[in-house]
Amino acid sequence: MTPYTTGARLGELLALRYGAVDFDKGSITIHSGRAEVIEGFADTEPKTDAGNRTISLTGHALAILREHRKKWLEQRVWLGAAWQGEKDGYVFPNQVGGQLGHATVEHAWRVLLAKAGLPVIRFHDLRHTAASLMLLAGVPVAEVSRMLGHSSPHITYKIYAHSIPSAQHQAVAAMEAILGERHA
Repeated sequence: MTPYTTGARLGELLALRYGAVDFDKGSITIHSGRAEVIEGFADTEPKTDAGNRTISLTGHALAILREHRKKWLEQRVWLGAAWQGEKDGYVFPNQVGGQLGHATVEHAWRVLLAKAGLPVIRFHDLRHTAASLMLLAGVPVAEVSRMLGHSSPHITYKIYAHSIPSAQHQAVAAMEAILGERHA
């Protein structure tokens, strides 16, 4: 599963537990996020009700998640009593099943980008990529807003308006089609 297909925040993915994954329906339910606190990490509730949401997964993301689950179970069995996670624990845990921090993921992300010869971008930029691609594909801004967990489509539009440069042209084309007008 990748944030560029779900638009999920890193903290939401780090707090995601297997109990919130529906393999049959191909979706995940977001109901918390990981925050760094003085004592380490804490899984917190979303700031708004819109943050609690179910996100459908692409077939590719679901296949990756199934494979990841298989490896997760193997790691859990291999570690035995050393496993610190719960039965339906974190989807993306540290090596012994506990909480994984943002900095660890960000570092691994930068290493992957360097190995691939790609420019450095923030992990969070994958969220922006997902939103921009959905909007460019014509997904209604209200649906993109729901996937991202924004409290209002206005927020989504304000942040991603640059992603819909042809929106006005599409609107004019739609009106012409409705009214039966033709281009001169």
